[in-house]
Amino acid sequence: MTLEKTKSKEKEENGRFWWHNPEKPTCKAPQPKPGDSCPSCGAGTLAFDGLFMLVCSRCQQIADSGAFT
Repeated sequence: MTLEKTKSKEKEENGRFWWHNPEKPTCKAPQPKPGDSCPSCGAGTLAFDGLFMLVCSRCQQIADSGAFT
């Protein structure tokens, strides 16, 4: 696509692309951290296991998983 077509397309769509969506709702829930209470049962505490997953010590539910390397 040429530069002129791209600029005209931006003007038609108010300069917004699919990855710039100001109307998209953002998550307001805080990110779970180690030591927080479990969001599932509320009685256990969250701790990382060997696979970098935040797991509840009481109900064994996974609150968050994944890690950056």
